[in-house]
Amino acid sequence: MGTRVSLSDILEMTAIPLRKFVAVCLLLFAATCGFAQTNIEPDIFTLTFSEKSAAWLDGTGQRPGHWPDWVQGLDHRNGHITEDGAWRNDPNVAETESAFSILIDNEALTSDLALTLAFSTEAESDFVVQIYDAESKVLAVDLFGNLNENSVLAGTDTYIVPVSKYPTASRITLRRVSGQLTLFGLVAFPALAELPSDTGAEMTMLKLLGGELSENSLLYQALNNVIPDSEKSGIRDEGGELLSREEIIASIRAEIVQELSKNETEFEKRLIGTEWYLEDFYRKRLARFLPDGQMLQQHVDGEENQVWNDELPLLDRSYRVLDNKSVLFGIGGFIATFDDNFTEMNYETASGRKGRARLVGRFTPGK
Repeated sequence: MGTRVSLSDILEMTAIPLRKFVAVCLLLFAATCGFAQTNIEPDIFTLTFSEKSAAWLDGTGQRPGHWPDWVQGLDHRNGHITEDGAWRNDPNVAETESAFSILIDNEALTSDLALTLAFSTEAESDFVVQIYDAESKVLAVDLFGNLNENSVLAGTDTYIVPVSKYPTASRITLRRVSGQLTLFGLVAFPALAELPSDTGAEMTMLKLLGGELSENSLLYQALNNVIPDSEKSGIRDEGGELLSREEIIASIRAEIVQELSKNETEFEKRLIGTEWYLEDFYRKRLARFLPDGQMLQQHVDGEENQVWNDELPLLDRSYRVLDNKSVLFGIGGFIATFDDNFTEMNYETASGRKGRARLVGRFTPGK
């Protein structure tokens, strides 16, 4: 079994800010006090770099018994441990050939992983987090985008790695894309992320707990997408009177909405099976809309190469229809609006990052 993180472990990770150390101390103190009688202790994995960890990386050292059961080992490629106690990519190799990995037993996990990284990079550096299976095949190509840049935008050094979405996951990898990467240490522990949305279950809970549903909530948007106008739906109350959209939503009639939600909207039918060329602050890529809110993306070189290739890595994304001309998609939270001809779309994140796309073709999902 794993061990609870010790103060010496935390102090050893000198790159982690003092306020984070104080916060962890408060949590450890709370577990022994009367106001925290029941406390679940996660299996916390901490790692800093020394001669001992060099043996773990090279596969010559014995796996420590205090490691959590879900940590199977470490691995790296084209990197080395520095005299000041850090892992750094080798300078004389191709940029994308440097990687650092945690080997995991996903069956021993029943949740996602919170991963805190203490790292230093050059201003123009780029590195990403990937997930691989036991056959070294890519499951998740790029979970968080450029971690160097996006960590600053988000104001955090902690990331939720969604291993629960990938049952065959066996390796979490930090992969250098460009520039120099110096990793001082890391902390990883199980974390409960947001569960997949279930409209019927959420409606039942709302009815139990009460409260007025905000029009900005995902549940309201889900209901708004599947409940047609009362004149078209024929939904009536117990007295036989037609219900308005607002009355249907307010009544929380789960069985009706669940039945309606089985039917795709006309906009979804139009969207599914289309392929788009995306241009924004990140990389040029192709995107395909599939059924059930699934979206696949694939990086391309530019205007001259816009052909989908199943042999290239695929980025697994999702989307949600907001209304009859817009969708929410991707890990960046892009809201895309389509033109009336359904040949172009413009999209933007809440932080103001914009992009545009144009229709390049159609395909048959599943083939």
